[in-house]
Amino acid sequence: MADASSPVTSDQENSSTPAKGGSTSVLRASSPPGGPRSAIRRRAAADHKETVKNARPSSTRAAGAGGSSGTMLRLYTDESPGLKVDPMVILFLSLGFIFSVVALHSDYEVATLEASLGYPRWARELRHVATRQGLWEYLTGEFELKAQPDWKDDTKYPDIEEGCALLEQDHDDYKVQKEGIRRAWAILRSTVGITVGRTTYDYSTPAEAFKAMTDRYKDTDYNIRKLSYNRMEAMRLSSNQTMCNFIYEIQSCAQDIIDAGGSYSDEQVIFKIGRSLPKRYDSFVMHHIESVEMPPKFNVIADRLVALERKFLERKQARGKKGR
Repeated sequence: MADASSPVTSDQENSSTPAKGGSTSVLRASSPPGGPRSAIRRRAAADHKETVKNARPSSTRAAGAGGSSGTMLRLYTDESPGLKVDPMVILFLSLGFIFSVVALHSDYEVATLEASLGYPRWARELRHVATRQGLWEYLTGEFELKAQPDWKDDTKYPDIEEGCALLEQDHDDYKVQKEGIRRAWAILRSTVGITVGRTTYDYSTPAEAFKAMTDRYKDTDYNIRKLSYNRMEAMRLSSNQTMCNFIYEIQSCAQDIIDAGGSYSDEQVIFKIGRSLPKRYDSFVMHHIESVEMPPKFNVIADRLVALERKFLERKQARGKKGR
């Protein structure tokens, strides 16, 4: 039997006795690990990871398919129904855009006028472009320019009802004429050099400027033929010139001779090309131009030369790869 005065008994009694003037202390057991709160936290973290995973695109196509909310056109995949655009449609649209840009730029491919030597080609190409756009009459002066209509002109608009309709029609015609003059100025000034272009501002209409250029830079037919013949004989295919450009230059020079009253047939052009090619084309010239009784047509020779040039280029590239 334990003694009442033993320290163990006194300690137990003191610990079980409430303190005076204070609250009773309650011993709380700590929550065991893996309880319900931990399970809730783990479930919330798993749900958050799943949400982030679904929001992040799994591929580049998926990223482009969803798009952002600010885009005007949203493309969708098979997994996300909506507007579907086939890749071939995009390809054809891109090619159509490229061809349209090339076609628009080709309308302004006119030789730049710098001196008298380039006038025949410049005038010929300018006429071709201006005729296609319906502006050649503005440059030659054949188009009769109308004055701006004035509603105060009682002699032209005497009646009120008929005069209003006629005045409106004259205003529309004047707007069309004004736009044609603006476009004619644009073509004329964009096809001449800086020095020549400055002189165009001394004239009030495109027809006056074109006539002044013709009077100043157009030489006599005899001199044009002489210069063109000399230029034709001096032409050679250089190493930094493509076959297409070389053939085009010869054609333009031959056309200058014809426009000046001379003659230069397609057969002469073919033989001129054969004489102006480097030695690597000797075999082609021998078999297709010199040794045949009747040379092929000019277009056939030109196509074959372009194909042969491409073959030479491929061989050169192949040798370069082997050398590496």
